[in-house]
Amino acid sequence: MKVKFVVEASGKVSDVDVIGGSTRDPSLVRECKRAVKSGGYRPNSEGGAPQRTVFNTTCNFTL
Repeated sequence: MKVKFVVEASGKVSDVDVIGGSTRDPSLVRECKRAVKSGGYRPNSEGGAPQRTVFNTTCNFTL
């Protein structure tokens, strides 16, 4: 499933939303959101200062 999320200037992940994919199984959506939130992301920087950044990624599951 495809996921869009924001990495705040502080490095915290917020606004995790599923934006595509073939499944909407609630348990898989929940696990994908959990995995994204636990990832170690860094925001982009502009002029040396961290900026709020929107990212897209994919969660793949093998059942």
